[in-house]
Amino acid sequence: MTEPGQQKRCICGRSKQMPVCDGSHRSQGWQCDPDTTVLIPVAFASSPSLRNLADRLAHRHQGLSIHGSGVDVSTRRLVLITDGHDTERLQQVATDVVAEETLVLGVGATSSSAQWAFPNTDCRFVEEGDDLTLWKRTEAALSGSDNPAVPRVAPRLFLTHSVADEGRLFPVVECLRQQYQLSVFVCADSIAPGTDWQTEIRNQLERCDRMLFLSSGAANRSTFCGFEAGMATALGKPIHVINLDGTRLPDYLQQIQAIDVTRLQSRKPWLTTEDALLEACLESIL
Repeated sequence: MTEPGQQKRCICGRSKQMPVCDGSHRSQGWQCDPDTTVLIPVAFASSPSLRNLADRLAHRHQGLSIHGSGVDVSTRRLVLITDGHDTERLQQVATDVVAEETLVLGVGATSSSAQWAFPNTDCRFVEEGDDLTLWKRTEAALSGSDNPAVPRVAPRLFLTHSVADEGRLFPVVECLRQQYQLSVFVCADSIAPGTDWQTEIRNQLERCDRMLFLSSGAANRSTFCGFEAGMATALGKPIHVINLDGTRLPDYLQQIQAIDVTRLQSRKPWLTTEDALLEACLESIL
């Protein structure tokens, strides 16, 4: 994924640019500078948009908020707070930090995907909410065992897209494969040269659990995208639609409620374009 956006969510409720942080929390003194040469009771690391939450928790529990990776820290408890983004860095933090116990808190609708990114780790869910509600729910998740992750088998995905959209799609596909360990079939890099591509597409559709149709002006005009969607329908495969650019869906997909990436980014202005597409993909498969 590209470098995450620098915007953070407001956690204190004082920002004049809600829901984005404007730095008003500085008056509350969320500062902690513990001696890292001794065993720290608890350390927090988070996705970029939730850094204020990690900082506030570290202040509240007299611990450490880890920014970046490559840290040399020992702690009784490491808490990773993820909204589904920047998981590669959090995975590195989990490797770097010497911790007696590691807990992953997944925040928001896509939080259940955390169990694929952090297998064999205690994962709990924190339901989305405004600043005060999110703080209370996170504190509750820390102190108890509410909302544990329910084991889910990672779905096998078939992505239908236009060649014109590959530039924005491939970084997300790489993230789904590498960071979430998902099986993702994409014609552009999943069909060997010399293969009968129609037969291979049918074989892959038969094996997949669902299709993600990446709708756009180019995809909606594509005969091949329509062919793949028609074959998925004939095989009884669920189709989930992600609208990349707000273009009206083709008639054969009108009955399916789509996730609109542009609207998603409008609701969550801290997301980069790639992050919004990743979140749409994760939401479509959960």
